[in-house]
Amino acid sequence: MNPYIIIAFLLALAATGLGGVHYGKKLEHDEWTTRELDIQTKATAKIQQNRDDVLKAEHDGAEAIAGASTYYQKEIARLKREKDAAAAADHTGGLYVTANCPAGGNQVPGTAAPTGGSDGAAVVRLSDEAADFLESEASRADSIVAQLTLAQQTIEQYRKTCKMP
Repeated sequence: MNPYIIIAFLLALAATGLGGVHYGKKLEHDEWTTRELDIQTKATAKIQQNRDDVLKAEHDGAEAIAGASTYYQKEIARLKREKDAAAAADHTGGLYVTANCPAGGNQVPGTAAPTGGSDGAAVVRLSDEAADFLESEASRADSIVAQLTLAQQTIEQYRKTCKMP
């Protein structure tokens, strides 16, 4: 047998083996790239879903707080209308207070003593200054209640948005 044929056969065999190894490495690399791309795609989808969930929660929270704020503004306007109406009514007839007076106890100045020795109630008209002060304090208290209600609604919405207990 010709030695050149044997050498050529061995070279061809080596080239085929090296080509096979190279092809195998390429297939392995392609599989790895495909697997990594699949992992990246799933991770990107999960990140997008989490982002969408957070944006929806923020949007829902903002809508709830806007609704609470609208309610607060309407409540403040209603309280102002009630205060103005009460002030108008008060200036026409005055503001009266009923005081319970036990028999023989201290009498409210300017009122008659209860008759027959029994407990009674005295009705007294307040001065305009005292009536104005009480009306402003009642209005201020109503405003504080409305503010605290808004704050409570805001905190409750924050807890829902952040999934807090």
